[in-house]
Amino acid sequence: MPILKIYRPPITYMPFETSLMSILMGEEGFSDWINSNMIQVGIKILPDDYNGLLTPNLYFLDKPYNIEMNAIPIKLLIKEDISYYINVFLKNGYYLFLYLDKYFLPNYSNYRINHDVHSLLVYGMNKSKIYIADFFRNGKFTFESCSLSSINKAVGICQSDLYNPADKESDLLLLKPLKIQYEFCVNTLVKNLESYLNCSYLNGERETKEYDGFGMKNYLYIYSYLESLKNNIFNIDYRIFSFHLSHKLLLLDKIKLLCQFSLDFFPLINEIKQMIHICKINKSLSLKYNVNKNKQLLTMLIENIYILFQKEKRFIQEIIVKCNDLNHTQSPRQT
Repeated sequence: MPILKIYRPPITYMPFETSLMSILMGEEGFSDWINSNMIQVGIKILPDDYNGLLTPNLYFLDKPYNIEMNAIPIKLLIKEDISYYINVFLKNGYYLFLYLDKYFLPNYSNYRINHDVHSLLVYGMNKSKIYIADFFRNGKFTFESCSLSSINKAVGICQSDLYNPADKESDLLLLKPLKIQYEFCVNTLVKNLESYLNCSYLNGERETKEYDGFGMKNYLYIYSYLESLKNNIFNIDYRIFSFHLSHKLLLLDKIKLLCQFSLDFFPLINEIKQMIHICKINKSLSLKYNVNKNKQLLTMLIENIYILFQKEKRFIQEIIVKCNDLNHTQSPRQT
């Protein structure tokens, strides 16, 4: 029975995007493509499900969507258990992004505790197991397996009349990488850095309407969000700070690659490592705050966000200047 190739992605932030990257990391040149893209950030202001606050949710806009995607309403697949269809699709080279009820999967911490419709990636199976990938516990993206019977139950409830067929949870997504050429391009990197720095987005009107803000404007939204927490005891959405950490780790990868072309980029490594350290502190502070609601921790977070904003602004400007200097002296994979 088929087990498709899967790779550990360089960053993990949202289930769907993380799943796509875990599929595409095996494609030739994809890691280079990430280093000249995956910079621009879009902010959506969404009400928090638990406290009603307007929480800034951050997303990468340069998403690795070079994947064939086919949606199938899950309620149409009722003649056989879902494991039968999983086998058929895997044999045809398709990964599956599947919605199910976590209540029936022992891989999740809320197993047999409460019902929660969620999505995960299916990449293989054998006679007794289904191979799956998701943020199963403690916010970590891992590759695991489950029994055929448990996934049949978990998906089966989504096929019942308990769920609205119009909901996205009723769709199964079939995914297959498209064969295209990925590459690193300094000119593309500079354009994306300038767009991020200027809080603008170059790729069309659709995203302008879909998102509330772009680029470094995310700091303004996060600052306002943290200020709004001063007068209540709601938890902080720590995912904001996990995203910041992922974003800075990707910037470090870009600098390491640029160091192969010029020694001028080496001093920037220490600068980005300082920002990564602040991001780790912020993530830790947010988790501690959610335990004890110490307002001093909140104040420290707000101060760190301002410091990080100033450091990143200077850092991005330095990269752009050095990249432009590099373009005048040599042409490392610019086209």
